[in-house]
Amino acid sequence: MRILARLAAGVVAAAGLATGATGSAAAHGADRNPIDHVVILMQENRSFDSYFAQLHFEGQPRTAAEPRHASNPNPVDVAAPPIRAFHATDYCVSADLNHSWTGTHDEIDGGRMNGFTAANVDP
Repeated sequence: MRILARLAAGVVAAAGLATGATGSAAAHGADRNPIDHVVILMQENRSFDSYFAQLHFEGQPRTAAEPRHASNPNPVDVAAPPIRAFHATDYCVSADLNHSWTGTHDEIDGGRMNGFTAANVDP
């Protein structure tokens, strides 16, 4: 978490340096960075899929569509049906993601980003 906080602070500092340079706007107009905003999305207490994966099918066709059949294998029972994206109707969810160093790396799985269900099984 500290690394992510440092990275976010670095992005904010770099943006401040880029916009806070001295000199006339005309002299530096050609050097302006076309980036207006930096948005950082994190998986925090909710699955990214719970919020964004089905936007395409919910009236926002310009978003990339996660196929309706997309799923994750069930880490508890490989013979069980896979876990599919779903709309959570319980707004007071008591389960939490694994915030440990090992759990986070298990979720990321070397960049394959496929360990989220396995790292977050309720005991």
